[in-house]
Amino acid sequence: MVKFGDYITPFHWDHFIYIIALLILALALFRYREVIFKHRYLAANIILVVAICQQIMLYGSYLFLMRFNLSESLPFQINRISSILVIVYLFTKNEQVLSVVSYFGAYAWFSFLYPIRVYGVLHPIGISFFVGHALTLLLPYFGILAFNTSYYKNGRNFAFLYLIGYTLLCVIINPLVDGNYFYLKNKPLVGEMQDFPYIIIVLLLSYGGFWVMEKYYLRVSQYFINKNNTHPWVEPKR
Repeated sequence: MVKFGDYITPFHWDHFIYIIALLILALALFRYREVIFKHRYLAANIILVVAICQQIMLYGSYLFLMRFNLSESLPFQINRISSILVIVYLFTKNEQVLSVVSYFGAYAWFSFLYPIRVYGVLHPIGISFFVGHALTLLLPYFGILAFNTSYYKNGRNFAFLYLIGYTLLCVIINPLVDGNYFYLKNKPLVGEMQDFPYIIIVLLLSYGGFWVMEKYYLRVSQYFINKNNTHPWVEPKR
């Protein structure tokens, strides 16, 4: 494992620990879906407490370990936005909020499978990274299994409007704090590409990714809702 304060490299020991831990949580979610459904509000409250603790750990670590450097400590990375939306969903059970979390999960998958500037498993910010990503990536399935959440056609458009607004916010914030929010300063894979073409490419690729994810979540949600409705412990969704 990497030393405390060092960044991990993709598919090294720390990264494999994160991946294995996520797989264990995913298997538990599906294996115990009957228990989760029966106690769905208790489960949601437990996850809510975990999500709030993750926020405290993240920003407390930036405050005490990093002196809260505004260039990297503000809640303007897209996965941090998703973590906040996780809390909003668990408070409100609003399906539109869950939809945005689901589509923004495309970025969580990318940063989880190819971590950039991520701390190791013994660092509190590294632990926060894992917990925040696990919440973002697994919450859509929790919503489906626990609350029979349906996904709707063209939900990607609502999420895409959120993404445009978020991108414009980062364009404004980054020069003020010398930040790299939404990776607009240190651009992964493309080097020194100019901001405007980079943003256009990212938005186009994102919309394409949202379209694919919409098809996927439509199928997954319908499959599990139909499957759940064959069990006596699930009330059909009205």
